[in-house]
Amino acid sequence: MPTVDVLDSTIHYRQSGAADGTPVVFLHGNPTSSHLWRKVLPRIGPGLRCVAPDLIGMGRSGKPDIAYTFADHARYLDAFLATLDAPQLLLVGQDWGGALAFDWAARHPGRSLGLAFLETIMRPMSWDDFPAAARTRFESFRTPGLGEELVLDQNAFLESFGQSALTGLSDEAARAYRAPFPTPASRRPILQWARSMPLEGEPAAVIARITAYDTWLAASTDVPKLLLTFDSSPTLMIDERMAAWCEQNVAALSVRHCGPAGHLAPEDQPEAIAAAVTGWARENGFAGPAAALNPRIVGQAENAHAAVLTRALKGTGIDREQWITLNVALGPASAAADSADRGVPADVLAARTAGALKVDRAHARGVLGTLAAAGLLAGPEAASADTSSDCGPDDTDPIHLTDAGREFIATIRGEIRPILTSAYDDIPAEDLHLAAHVLAIVTERLDEALAGVQSGEPTAA
Repeated sequence: MPTVDVLDSTIHYRQSGAADGTPVVFLHGNPTSSHLWRKVLPRIGPGLRCVAPDLIGMGRSGKPDIAYTFADHARYLDAFLATLDAPQLLLVGQDWGGALAFDWAARHPGRSLGLAFLETIMRPMSWDDFPAAARTRFESFRTPGLGEELVLDQNAFLESFGQSALTGLSDEAARAYRAPFPTPASRRPILQWARSMPLEGEPAAVIARITAYDTWLAASTDVPKLLLTFDSSPTLMIDERMAAWCEQNVAALSVRHCGPAGHLAPEDQPEAIAAAVTGWARENGFAGPAAALNPRIVGQAENAHAAVLTRALKGTGIDREQWITLNVALGPASAAADSADRGVPADVLAARTAGALKVDRAHARGVLGTLAAAGLLAGPEAASADTSSDCGPDDTDPIHLTDAGREFIATIRGEIRPILTSAYDDIPAEDLHLAAHVLAIVTERLDEALAGVQSGEPTAA
């Protein structure tokens, strides 16, 4: 992942999406990094260029000798955004990332196309506004001397913040968030952020920044905004009461509820967050529509799958028709062991094979005979398949996979599976379900059309 020189230091960032798409900058909070967005960015739809920096002093970004105040972070963020060479951009922010997004937009009128935000600092707060589950800890962090001991020396902030994810943090995620802060000195940004929380009128400089961006949020009717809300966790900063405040005080606001999550919502609900941001961007014309599932694209995908299978079968003496027939003989996963042991009546297997291959039963019987001759299928009907007849004397005799047949299937699947898994990785489940639904409908209609042609019945043009 790339790093760019910024002021007297460096900013590390991750990126994905279309290089020529609308820039969308994802900003994290305390004590995370761009790692927070790792499951969100791959799920953002087409037409958007996603960029997620590590804030200065955090993640893999540089750690200059500064105080790490809000103003410091804003200064380095300004410099980083300037490197994107984008006259306008979208901003998405969580926790302090949302506050920095608001602050940047307020100070750069006309530059922000829109803002999406979740679990962020909306206004100066009292302790009554703060999540009760975190109040005692933050009171300790703000206490001189005690805060240094807890956050810098004992690493208490990092060791406890995982509870802010409703589902908890995986070991991998916990390690990634701890890695940038191995020493007490490296944890100073964490402590400064904790002490920057705008509570009971302090710190004054942060209160002034927030008051200024609140004024902008209320007046910027030309800038679309998206609030993502969640439920079921005591760690949430934007609860129902704060969400209601947002609806009354933030102009041009849309609200999307994304389900159960904690304060670290991208850890709990990456799919819902990505879908909400993508949909909002499309609705406001910031991204193009989803790619159409047209025949050309379907054909290209089918050809790609066939090419993977052809490569796996090369040199085995088995072709695609025979491979499909072996899998028909194996049956569905839930019944595979049973069908492999007891077999399938010859007439049933011939009919299933004919349907799967879109051929007549005589052709299907020929394929069964070839596989029997290769030692991959066994049974009277397979061994003496009559390709000139639609039926035979042994139609009820079972045909079953041999041990060699089962081993062959396992070998080829073992070669294909990693390739297909990689191809489908990080595609949102809802997109896969929709594609499967559409393809099932198309397949059914084409089967009906082919059946009509074979029977001589007219088909719809």
